[in-house]
Amino acid sequence: MENNRIDKFLDGIERMFLRMGIVNFWPANAPQMDSSYNDVLAKDLYLAIEKLRKDKTKKDITKLFDSPAAILCLLYNPLIIGLKVAKYYKTLSIISTDIEKFINYIFNILEKKHNGDIFCSDGTNLILSNEEVFKIAKYGLFLPAKTKKIKEKLSSLNIDLQSFSWAVCFDALVGYGMEIHGPYDVSRFFGPKSVLIIRDFFDFKQILWRLNLGFNKIRVINIYRDVKFEFDMANHFTTDISLPESLTNWLILVDDGQVDLEKIEKITFQINELKKEQTKLVNSLNPLETIEKSAEINYYSLRKIWETAGLKDWKFSMPKIKKRIKKDGLKYWKQFKNQEFRDLSYYRRLFDPRTNFPFDK
Repeated sequence: MENNRIDKFLDGIERMFLRMGIVNFWPANAPQMDSSYNDVLAKDLYLAIEKLRKDKTKKDITKLFDSPAAILCLLYNPLIIGLKVAKYYKTLSIISTDIEKFINYIFNILEKKHNGDIFCSDGTNLILSNEEVFKIAKYGLFLPAKTKKIKEKLSSLNIDLQSFSWAVCFDALVGYGMEIHGPYDVSRFFGPKSVLIIRDFFDFKQILWRLNLGFNKIRVINIYRDVKFEFDMANHFTTDISLPESLTNWLILVDDGQVDLEKIEKITFQINELKKEQTKLVNSLNPLETIEKSAEINYYSLRKIWETAGLKDWKFSMPKIKKRIKKDGLKYWKQFKNQEFRDLSYYRRLFDPRTNFPFDK
């Protein structure tokens, strides 16, 4: 069963790259940034979770991860590759079977936070239980998307929220700041072929970028009709028709409180202005500062784990990482700057916890 799950994960990796369309990201590609520290992060997380498993239940540990998207982002960015690098350089005393067991444990955690196929093999990303979907559909005070103007305003909010998440988390790590899930069948409440899509955006109050927007999270809940969604495990989805055309009803919650269209306009303006400032700030970072900030994003996103494991704070490994970054300089930045799509077998080998580093051998 464990090997089967790994193979399904690698199938998901293939779908992710096939649907991605690009391999170069803003402000930099993941290996440009995390190659200087992925083994340090992987070691820290491995040791922290192994420690927690001694006196915490799986349910307890599951609560320390913010979302399924954050776990998947960790898996297909620094974690699996970092563990293999740590094994190769012997900075962590593990063997290949230890890595397999650990990744399968992370899969177990992911399953606890999910209500469908954790690798989106069937094109869905179903996180909520049937009961949760029922409560939202039955008791949510949905408003009709009657006019083109309303649909445009709701579309602008979605675009600005996603752009803001990219600016705060970086493209490659956006799973730490947002989760899009569905489609949930709500035909019973909204008519034939009606589905519910939820966009969750979180962590609008944080010390990493000194953000405080006056609220912490936004949940955008939209009802669409006669549209087919196809999700992959990297927060991407495609549709067969234009979404604004198929939007029928909407509900937006800010810190769990419903907001009206007037409030949405104010939030959209606020998010858009801060997005511009944040984008300008990120673009002003030099390459070494960008690498360091990516490490901070990764560690900050796992702060609940570090805290529960008894570590001083989420920056505990940053002094070591800064030395690494200074030592490596722009070696990886240049090496991975212009990436091209490779044969899918390469990506399977790269993210397979059963293979060894170096990856091209």
